[in-house]
Amino acid sequence: MKRLAVIRNYFDRKPQGGLYLGTLMHIISHWLYGSAFALFWAEKIYGHANILILPLIISWVMILMEFPRGVLADKFGRMKVYGLGLIISAMGIAFFVFGDAMRYFILGAILIGTGESQMYTSLTAWFFDKLSGNANRDSLKYFARSSGITSLVSAGLGIFFAGMVKGEFAWIVMLSAGVVKILGGLLLITILRDNRRYVTESIITLVSRSVNCFLKTSKLIKLVGLLLINYSIYAIFLSFWRDKGYALGLEPGFNYDGLFYGWVGIGGLVLGSLVASKGISKIKAVITIWILHLVGALLVLHSESIIIFNAGFFLFGVGYGGFFPIYRGWIHSLVPSTIRGSVVSLFSGINMMGVMLIRYLISGLVGNYTSIGIGGLVTIAMIITLSLKTRSNLNLPERLSGRG
Repeated sequence: MKRLAVIRNYFDRKPQGGLYLGTLMHIISHWLYGSAFALFWAEKIYGHANILILPLIISWVMILMEFPRGVLADKFGRMKVYGLGLIISAMGIAFFVFGDAMRYFILGAILIGTGESQMYTSLTAWFFDKLSGNANRDSLKYFARSSGITSLVSAGLGIFFAGMVKGEFAWIVMLSAGVVKILGGLLLITILRDNRRYVTESIITLVSRSVNCFLKTSKLIKLVGLLLINYSIYAIFLSFWRDKGYALGLEPGFNYDGLFYGWVGIGGLVLGSLVASKGISKIKAVITIWILHLVGALLVLHSESIIIFNAGFFLFGVGYGGFFPIYRGWIHSLVPSTIRGSVVSLFSGINMMGVMLIRYLISGLVGNYTSIGIGGLVTIAMIITLSLKTRSNLNLPERLSGRG
């Protein structure tokens, strides 16, 4: 017990260690699951009727459970919700691996959607409230490093293990993802102290306060818009970069998705760290990010040589990745501590629903109008970003940070 107390005290003093550990547990299990699922689907599940409904079930359960789980995290403990989310997701994977009928696959999809919902926002809300001193500045620094860890680990796994997962062994990789999730969930719940020490309000009160906070904080609404634009531009980019690259002579056997997420990690690490060290303001950093989106996408789209293509590929990845640590630090700083998980999860749920709609609408911005579509989105994003210079219209009556 003494050793456990020592470990817990260490993570109380260094909560960034908990952020990095939680991020690694999630990204490794997520990569294992993602790398094997398509092959596993083809080997085992493909023969069942209506199988395409499973990804939709996972997505919509995540959307519907995002806000409720955020409220539960604020009420009963963010780390408990994060750890339990990993375990519930692992249970869903088990139903996929060992199930032999559609009803088991549907139950597995529901469990995976429930487990994955609100997961990362629980971790980041826990982390932000564990910080002491200048939480706004320090959170950006550590969110930047976390973003870098996430993307670089994903890139490394993707590049070094590309093609090694075979169809007949996909179920073993899937099961390994579940084991990592269970062990990770139990480990995090055990060694990381929760910070639910001053939330005495009822769940109904937390829901009411969270919705009220979101609707009355114009910056949060604007940041939702910026995040949706970020994903929209990325969705357009995905629609053309592969075809363009392969036409210019990209090597088909190389994992360019892994390389892209390497650039994403570098962007998050560099731009987030620059803002944290006050080398550049948040507004200037985000404006730079939109310029990188525009220049990178147009270079890739109109390139006639592989060198120009790779330059655009790099710039777009850096810009796309640079946005995430900045927006995470920004939204956490705008929300009162006692409802941080709830409001951020509401933010995330709205964004997820928007992304679902974008997938259906994005086809109208590709083809002959791709450049115009990207240019228009970047222009709107810059206007919204510049409007964030105004002071927030929310008067926060309690401290936003510090140890909970």
